[in-house]
Amino acid sequence: MLKFSPDAFQEWSGSGLVVFVDIVGFSKLAVGKQSRMVSQMKTRAVDPVLKDLRKNNRIIILPTGDGLMACFPLYLDSKEEEIRRQHLTFLAALLHWAENPTKENDSCLLRIGMHFGPVNLMRDFNDRPNAFGDTVNMASRAMNAADKGQILLNQGYINQFLGEDIAYSVEAPLPYQVGGTPAQLTLESGTKVSINVKHGVFISVRPARLLVNGTPFRHHQDTSIPVSAYQMVVSQTPQGKPMDAKDAGGKSFPDRLRQAHAIAFIQLTGYRLIEQLENGVVPFSDNLQKLWVLMPHADQTTCFQGKEAQIRLEDLPRYISRWKTWLSLWKTDHPRCDVRLKLFKHPPYFGASLIDWEQMGGFIHVSPYVWGKEARECPGYDLEWGGSRSSPAYRAYIDGLTELIGPQESCEPL
Repeated sequence: MLKFSPDAFQEWSGSGLVVFVDIVGFSKLAVGKQSRMVSQMKTRAVDPVLKDLRKNNRIIILPTGDGLMACFPLYLDSKEEEIRRQHLTFLAALLHWAENPTKENDSCLLRIGMHFGPVNLMRDFNDRPNAFGDTVNMASRAMNAADKGQILLNQGYINQFLGEDIAYSVEAPLPYQVGGTPAQLTLESGTKVSINVKHGVFISVRPARLLVNGTPFRHHQDTSIPVSAYQMVVSQTPQGKPMDAKDAGGKSFPDRLRQAHAIAFIQLTGYRLIEQLENGVVPFSDNLQKLWVLMPHADQTTCFQGKEAQIRLEDLPRYISRWKTWLSLWKTDHPRCDVRLKLFKHPPYFGASLIDWEQMGGFIHVSPYVWGKEARECPGYDLEWGGSRSSPAYRAYIDGLTELIGPQESCEPL
């Protein structure tokens, strides 16, 4: 077995459990109050549970500014049941400390992220034993993604300690309970969700809560989907962007169209695109399964006045005719493709191009209508389905498409 300590340290690579803890609102406190809070967390939660582990070189504990990081390396002689007991006892002590104020400190909320996977132990720039690697990074990301008072379990932790179960229990005495009678500690998890944590990197997490003898903590029991799961990376496209420019995913718009199995265009006239299609500049795949084009009905020209009508809609009937002709030809050549032309009478709140929108990797380019500007001059943005599930923000645009397209019989005959 390899050990580490300030006096005798060997670099080590293996597996380990990493716990990140963040004190919500810590940076807004006065320096003196920060010092007292850290001191109390150490004496009431860290030392009573982890002091002997640290003395016996079985754990690394480091401050992180607003909290701490604890790494439990899994050595050859380590027992998984012991690690379960150790870190759940630590969590119970932390949450009890956070929720029970003293004369010196108010109660506080914590954010906690946990992950299990490969870790590397080595000396850092201050010549202290430290833990490094993707497991440490992703545990930190999970903590940052948690809501106030929430625990997030990263996928590696789920695989190691939960599997397909939603909960597990251990028995252990708690330092804040008189008598030393073992308590039943149960870690209970919620629905797995995907979260974009950085630069398109997605992690799968489950919200969790800790129960002591079947009772959850008062303020640390939220297993609902965290707010961060509703967020997504949006890439803005510059004004005047040419159709063949590369997007954030490294693909041009024509490239995406060539490879797509499903395409939907919500537009005013689509004048730039219909010309490209008529001239064969932007071919679609012969394997295209859906091709939906949605445009305002010609009656909608009455909704626009003055310069706006002149810029956008004076030629709308002509472009509707051109799209209808081209789509009819495509449908004849590709009878298995679901081809639709929908002329809607709702005010056009946004334009969009949706590509393979119902599957992972789906892509939506949104083009808001900016009054007084040509379509190509309107700033737009790209949304992409990353991770195992689409985000609610992405889903909202799909719902908008479904509402606008309506039943197939409401579309134009081709």
